[in-house]
Amino acid sequence: MNLKFFCYLLLITLICKKSYSQEIVKIGLLEETIYPFELNSPNLFFDFFKSKSNSNEIKIIGMGEATHGTKEFFNIKKETFKFLALHYNYRIFGIEASFGGCSYINDYVSSGTGNIDSVILNFDFWTWRTEEVKDLILWIKDFNLDKSQNEKIIFYGFDMQNIYSPIQYLNTFFNHTKIENSKKLHEIIKPITQLSELDVYKKLENKILHFSDTLFQIHDLINDWLQNNKAEIQSIHSERQFRLLQFCSDNYYQAIKNLSAGYYYRDSCMAVNITKIQQQEDAKMFIWAHNGHINLSNLDKISGSKPMGAYLKSNYREKYYSIGFVFSKGNFQAVKGPNSIFGGLLKYIFARKKLYKGLIECSVPNSKRNTLTNNFKLIEHTAFLIDLINTNNTVFTTSKQAYDIGAVFINYKKKCWSNHSKRTI
Repeated sequence: MNLKFFCYLLLITLICKKSYSQEIVKIGLLEETIYPFELNSPNLFFDFFKSKSNSNEIKIIGMGEATHGTKEFFNIKKETFKFLALHYNYRIFGIEASFGGCSYINDYVSSGTGNIDSVILNFDFWTWRTEEVKDLILWIKDFNLDKSQNEKIIFYGFDMQNIYSPIQYLNTFFNHTKIENSKKLHEIIKPITQLSELDVYKKLENKILHFSDTLFQIHDLINDWLQNNKAEIQSIHSERQFRLLQFCSDNYYQAIKNLSAGYYYRDSCMAVNITKIQQQEDAKMFIWAHNGHINLSNLDKISGSKPMGAYLKSNYREKYYSIGFVFSKGNFQAVKGPNSIFGGLLKYIFARKKLYKGLIECSVPNSKRNTLTNNFKLIEHTAFLIDLINTNNTVFTTSKQAYDIGAVFINYKKKCWSNHSKRTI
């Protein structure tokens, strides 16, 4: 992902404090303080963190991304976590990926189980199978080598869209255990493990089979089995290991329920998972996800639902620190869809299998519709942070548009925009 473009980074902070490197610039009609940094600098914007008097009180830092396929965003996040781990004692890394899949990665960084090229394939989506994430995993593994268990960095997935991966991890774990009754668990989960992941979802699509009912029954049986064998699991492994296995079962249940739940159910579950992880580990946590998840508001007026970041803000208040990204133009990786609504309709009718072109490099131009980032044209720096918490600037307090692209890029003219205001970046 060798990408070159001008990106602008907006930071929602809790308290506006003087930084070691800052400038006053005019944005719209008012002056604002910005914190410039070089994209290739090893220090990035770390002087800003050092200047904050309450930095040690933060429990969770969430960093977003305006696309899932941008090298610069990933490098900034990678270097930020390394800085926080080394200087602020952050010991939990969480990412928008399945808990079950990331459990293999945690085993790798904690004890060296497996190898990097195999464990990274346990990510559900292509978005995290990148050189940047791979480098970070290797760094965490090296960091953990000479650390005690309490000092090690723990690698978590907090997402819950995948039914198969938590069951797969349970199956793998109890294939390598001395728990006497493990054969019973394998029998319980066999209706899933005897199928491929694709076949599981094909059975779910066939409504006549009512396979989701079977999946719920399996969950109840897993929970009963875990409770009946809790003492032995804790004795042979640890109390913490039992909690991780129980979390697999909970994550699996969330994924089944997600099949029929509304859009924001996922965000509510991710917030619950992050809170549970942070409180059980009792350590500072860094979370990596899309802007749409880490943001603080964007309340759905019809359903009353809200994104993950809004739940976390309600729970943690000033101890949740949200960082979002916006950019004006450039290239990025995404699964490419049709270029127009009409073209998409024709392909859906006559060539459905060719609707998406696969993972390719996509591009968006600067546009007059970039009503947020166009306000930054006169700023000479291409990468900077802005403290928005105390601003009265209408550029940030009124609704504005900026590119908002996920793993799939459907290039309809109105599909790659998102309204942003003061508390949604």
